[in-house]
Amino acid sequence: MQSWQARPYLLILVLVFLFCAIYVPDVGHGFVKDDFQWIIDARQPPRALFTHTNGFFRPLFTLSFRANYELFGLDPHPYGLTNLALAAACAALVFALTRSFGLGSRAATFGAAVWAFNFHGINMGVLWLSGRTALLLTLFALLAGITFIAGRKVLCLVCVTAALLSKEEAVLLPVALLLWRVILNGETRLRQRWIVAVKESWWLMIPLPLYAVARLNSNAMVPSTAPDYYAFTFAPLSVAHNFLQYLDRSWTFPVAGLLLVWCFERTIGGIDRRRYRVALCGVVWFACGLAITVFLPVRSSLYACLPSAGAAVACGAVVDAWTERMTAHQIRRAGVVAVVVLIMLIPIYRLRNQRWVEIADLSAETMSSLELCSKVHCDSILLEDDLRTRRNFASAFGSFDSVAHLFLGREIPTRIVPGPVESARLADGGCVLHIRLIDGIPRPQLRGSCDN
Repeated sequence: MQSWQARPYLLILVLVFLFCAIYVPDVGHGFVKDDFQWIIDARQPPRALFTHTNGFFRPLFTLSFRANYELFGLDPHPYGLTNLALAAACAALVFALTRSFGLGSRAATFGAAVWAFNFHGINMGVLWLSGRTALLLTLFALLAGITFIAGRKVLCLVCVTAALLSKEEAVLLPVALLLWRVILNGETRLRQRWIVAVKESWWLMIPLPLYAVARLNSNAMVPSTAPDYYAFTFAPLSVAHNFLQYLDRSWTFPVAGLLLVWCFERTIGGIDRRRYRVALCGVVWFACGLAITVFLPVRSSLYACLPSAGAAVACGAVVDAWTERMTAHQIRRAGVVAVVVLIMLIPIYRLRNQRWVEIADLSAETMSSLELCSKVHCDSILLEDDLRTRRNFASAFGSFDSVAHLFLGREIPTRIVPGPVESARLADGGCVLHIRLIDGIPRPQLRGSCDN
């Protein structure tokens, strides 16, 4: 029988297969909501990506959409596969970061798995093409952490900058890494550790003023110009509710994984100082990753992608201590049970994916209806919605203006209205593409004066 030293790699291959089984059938079914505007923005000259924004200063994310557009046009499948590859890369980097802290391959495999198979955030990041922004943020933040521990200053600065250009939550990434230095500096007094950390790691702050200048020179939103749902709120009840929600979304799955391992370890022993420091670094990562979004009125599972990596590392430190006391037989049994549990959960993962798949499919089906406007000159587009089902136009598009502009290459008045719409309301509208949603299926029809 093979020794356990070779087994983690077999387990990793099984986990990769299960991850693909959950997501590969569901990626890239269609563009949804913000995807259309991001593609329009991506078609700008690269220089304009740093000045002309749709309110969010995320030029690196927009450049990734530009790359997809240049290579694949408006085929959504490659966009979805790109998101899937980024999520897999993030899981691999959680593994690498855990190993960088000096933990074993078993703990690193555990950390990568509880991040990748978390019910919250990951499916949204993979299946919603615009969710790529959270994956890019997590990817570059993890790379920054790995290079920071390795002492690669220039590479770390590049990665911190790339994270900042991917999503706004990265503004506290330098703070998290500085706190890591304080935690990992050893047994000296706290004040001395702070002094040494600042002297050794002050350079982490260099990207922040550069990012601030670049952002202020663009038309991206700032706190004073943000809409209500992106304006900070410091109401105690709202902040507390957000914190509990993100605590659940980031920690519940890793802690459930810990409980599974404990079922085979069956003791509640402590962890040594080294692993305690690693766990504390994970908690700091979680706190800094959440420190901005917890004050936003709008709540999204995407906001859990970055902080949940900290939860994965912290729980991995505990697993590293536990598996050191377990026999090879106990570890093998725990691995087999974990795989069996994940296999049993696949139908639940696929069911959770369905909410994204169904609106992506509706989007793709509706897009094919726009071919009618390439044969005649449509003066407007009216979508008659059915809000009795989750598969509706409002969920798929939000607003249809950017959709029509992207696919028809011109500005055209569009409306999404709850049905039914009386024919009399279309009489004076010129040539109208009227798309009715009937039993979840878009039914297009040209109405009014539509001459070929």
